[in-house]
Amino acid sequence: MGSKCKDCGEVALGKRQGCSNCGGENLEGAPLGRRGKLWTYTVIRHKPPGDYKGPDPFVPFGLGLVELPEGIRVLSPIQCDLDG
Repeated sequence: MGSKCKDCGEVALGKRQGCSNCGGENLEGAPLGRRGKLWTYTVIRHKPPGDYKGPDPFVPFGLGLVELPEGIRVLSPIQCDLDG
């Protein structure tokens, strides 16, 4: 889910109290697409620092920048060929 400003149409990821574009507070919940355009990706091959809560032992994974149909770009885990 995301939030959409009723004043300017800006879409944001998650529930928001204020619009980052116009500063308005007239937002509503907005469903976001489950597919989008992949702009770029990388393969994370080393365990992230800190309190990593993924598999142990660490398993490499793909991370991509995906543009959703609503126009926002999000970082998302992706399934990809890790050796190709």
